[in-house]
Amino acid sequence: MPVLGLWVDWPGQGIALGPNPLDPARRREPVLLTYLDRGELASWAGLSLAAGVLRVGPESPYGFVRELAPLPNTLPPDQHYGYALQWFGFAVALVVIVVVLSWKHRAGSTTPNE
Repeated sequence: MPVLGLWVDWPGQGIALGPNPLDPARRREPVLLTYLDRGELASWAGLSLAAGVLRVGPESPYGFVRELAPLPNTLPPDQHYGYALQWFGFAVALVVIVVVLSWKHRAGSTTPNE
């Protein structure tokens, strides 16, 4: 049976929030992992793991609903522009606030010469 999908690099480990609960006596049970460590998984399973992962395609008749993206968790260009505009707006607002507060501070601290 052919398997259709997208071959991608092994996912990055990310932040290890604690050890993975990999008990060799419980290899047949599902395990929830906090991060993927290829070496740790290979030694736990007693297998040699490939350097990549096959993400099963949506056209495959088995599995769950999938949306494959070559680079997951990336923003399209429109959202990049929106994000940049948002931070530019924050910078402009900060400059306006600093100018207004410094102007009010100077206006309030002047003493008339008599």
